[in-house]
Amino acid sequence: MLKRFVAYYRPHKKMLALDLLASLFISVIGMVYPVITRKMLNDYIPNRLYRAIVIAGAVVLILYVIRMLLRYFVQYYGHLIGVGMQSQMRRDLFAHLEKLPFSYYDDHETGRIMSRMTSDLFEVCELAHHGPENLLISSIMIILSFSYLMSIQPLLTLIVFACVPILVYVTMHFRKPMRNAFDARRKSNATINAAVESSVTGIRVTKALYQQRA
Repeated sequence: MLKRFVAYYRPHKKMLALDLLASLFISVIGMVYPVITRKMLNDYIPNRLYRAIVIAGAVVLILYVIRMLLRYFVQYYGHLIGVGMQSQMRRDLFAHLEKLPFSYYDDHETGRIMSRMTSDLFEVCELAHHGPENLLISSIMIILSFSYLMSIQPLLTLIVFACVPILVYVTMHFRKPMRNAFDARRKSNATINAAVESSVTGIRVTKALYQQRA
């Protein structure tokens, strides 16, 4: 299943590589901010190094603009990757539906099938293009943050990062109820879509019967 899912990245591998590279630069630039501001607060401002303050401020501003442009690139082209994957998945799903026997459609409502092709695939593709970039950004930020903080105050850094396993445990503890709630929401959406599809399909029959009775 995973191998089949990864195959959908293949037509977009160049754009995905650029997207991940932009995410990497976003992470690195995000870590440069505290380094520069710490230098300004601890050295430049107390020693009244006005030229250095102006230069550091200009560097921060330039980095902010670059990071903003990189975020735009990640958001825009990342969504293009997601839309392309979503389109291919829907084509493959529709081709698969065409091969299924009539008994499948007797047991599954049209609205539920439509829900799988629309909202469910949309959420899968949102994960497909946001997942890699968010994972990369988070991983790089954690590694760089830990390294930088260790160079400043090792003991305090270890105390702070000792809380990470607790946060992981809490997240895993609440993951199952959240997953159950998510599944319940998906099933409710499928039921609503099925009911709407059935109602809309039967409007002509309902109106014809009503006029006949009138």
